[in-house]
Amino acid sequence: MKKNVYEKIFDISNENMQKSGNNFVHPKSAFLCYTELDPHKVDLIELFRIKADNPEFLDIAYINLLNRPVDPEAYQSWKKHFNMPEQQFRRLVIKRLVTSKEANVCHKRIYNNIFVKHKNKSQKDTLRSRAMQKLMPVYKKLPEKIKAPIRRFVGGN
Repeated sequence: MKKNVYEKIFDISNENMQKSGNNFVHPKSAFLCYTELDPHKVDLIELFRIKADNPEFLDIAYINLLNRPVDPEAYQSWKKHFNMPEQQFRRLVIKRLVTSKEANVCHKRIYNNIFVKHKNKSQKDTLRSRAMQKLMPVYKKLPEKIKAPIRRFVGGN
């Protein structure tokens, strides 16, 4: 099978890393998944079906849902779940990442979200959601000096 250009880039980089006495922290499968999938949307059923073991899947899920690799502290925390059955582990990872505050900030379109049960939204939640949709374009145009206090005020980082 012919290698794609990203696989060649990874292999060359990995070889150079090994020659210098280092290794990539994250697996090749996570890198290749990130290059192949749409960076603006995630189909959770497609993500769930990716062929990977539990540690690889964790990397793939973080990259696709949060736009970043797993940080060392989170990886250590997830390690205790690596021995779970594959489907159970994947459901847990997807549920926790999709419902995290960080996932809300990434603004990814999530499709086929069958892993998280949705609460019946109240009228108040709907009004808040509509208000946020109207305010977001204004917020995006603000200078960072003003955005930071607003994020802290609404509970972000």
